[in-house]
Amino acid sequence: MGGEIVDFGAFEYSNTFRRFEAKKVGIGSEVVIVSSPTPSQDKTYCMKFPEDKLNNTWQSFITWSDSNDITFGCYVYFDRLPPDEDNIDFVQIINSTPSNICGLSVRRTDASNHYLTILDATNSEVGSTANPFTVNTWHRVEFTFQRADPSDVVVHVDGVEVLNESGVDCTDAVGGDLRVYLRGQQGPGDPLEFPTVTYISSYYLKTGGTGGASDFIGDWEVYRYDVNKTGATPDTGDDLDGGAWTDLSDDSDTAEAQYNAGHSGYCLTNDSPNDGPSGDLTVQNDLLAGKWTWSLNGTTTSGDTWVRYGYSNGSTDIITTETTTATRTFNPWNIVHDRYKASNNRCPKITDWFCIGFKHNGGSGSVYTKEAFCFAMYQAPIVTDSTTTIHIKGGDIKGATIV
Repeated sequence: MGGEIVDFGAFEYSNTFRRFEAKKVGIGSEVVIVSSPTPSQDKTYCMKFPEDKLNNTWQSFITWSDSNDITFGCYVYFDRLPPDEDNIDFVQIINSTPSNICGLSVRRTDASNHYLTILDATNSEVGSTANPFTVNTWHRVEFTFQRADPSDVVVHVDGVEVLNESGVDCTDAVGGDLRVYLRGQQGPGDPLEFPTVTYISSYYLKTGGTGGASDFIGDWEVYRYDVNKTGATPDTGDDLDGGAWTDLSDDSDTAEAQYNAGHSGYCLTNDSPNDGPSGDLTVQNDLLAGKWTWSLNGTTTSGDTWVRYGYSNGSTDIITTETTTATRTFNPWNIVHDRYKASNNRCPKITDWFCIGFKHNGGSGSVYTKEAFCFAMYQAPIVTDSTTTIHIKGGDIKGATIV
C-alpha cells in the first residue's frame, strides 16, 4: 500500500463539525450533517445531500498538487437510485477552473437496474458496471487514476474490482491545485420526479504510490480526539487570557479560548471523555494518518496567529509551531487544517496523545479559537471489548451485541 495520505475527512460526529466539514458550494439546499440512516461503529453520523434540490455540493478545504497516481476512497449510501436522466456524479476530482479531472457517476438504466461509470476530463462516461450498489446500504468505493492522458482508472466497490479502464483522458490543462467535490443528485428537473438522498460518511485522499488496487486502503475508520482540560491553564505554556480549554470542544458556537499578544499554549488529548489514542481500548492498529483542525479568529493589529500541534508520549512532546495562512485580522472564522502521514514525526502512534494549541506571537490584539479537534485514521477492523456498549470517540452505541 504505497503513497501518502494528503487528506481525510470525518462526517461521523455531529453538527459541531459543520464549519469544518460541510462547506457547501454551488446551488441547492445546504448539505447537512445528520444521524446515519444505518448507524454502525464508524458511521454514527454522516453528510446528507438532500433530495429537495439539485446539485448540492461539498468541496474539500484541502488543495494539493501532485502529478503522480491519485487514489480516493469514501463510504456512500443511496436511499434509492435515480432514472437515467437524473445522474448522481457523487465524487469528482477537480482543478481550479473548476473542471472535472476524474470522477464517478451512478444512475438507473431501468426500473430495476443501475450502472456505475467513470467520468473523464471531458465529462464523458467511460466504461460501466451493472448493479454494484444495494439501496439503503453503506458501500466502500475506492478508485485510482493518473493525472494524464492516457490514464488507467481502477474502481473497487467493497473491495471488489468493478471497473478497470485504460486510455482514459484524465488530463489537466490548467495544472496546479486540485480539490475533491462530493455531490448529490443532478438532473434536468426541479423539483425532481424521482428524488434520491445521498449520504457520505468519510473519505480519504492519497497521492503517489504505484497505481492500481495496491494503493487502496480497504476498510478504514476515523476517530476524533479533543481537549477536555478544565480551566485556563494548559499542559504547556501560558494561561489563557479568556475562556477555558474546554471551549475548544464544547460544541458551542459562541464560547472561545483567547490569547493576547505574546501568549501561547497547548494541551494533550489525555482527558476524558474523548481521550486518546493512548488508552483507547477500542483500537489496536497504528494510525494511518493524523489531522489537526482549528476554527480561528483574531483582532490582531500587529503580530501573527500561529497554530501549535504534534504529539506526546507523556514525557516528551514533539511540537510544531507555525503561522497560519491568515494573519492579523481575519473574519469570518478561519478554518485551518493540517494533516500528516503516520511516518511523519508530527503524527502520534497508538501509545501517544495528540497535542493541539495556538499562539499570538506578539504585537497587539487577540487571537480566539472557537473549536480545535484532532482526528485519527485507522486501518479497520477496530476491536472492541466484550461489553454491550461499543465505545466510539464522539459517541457510544448502546445495546450492541459483540460476536
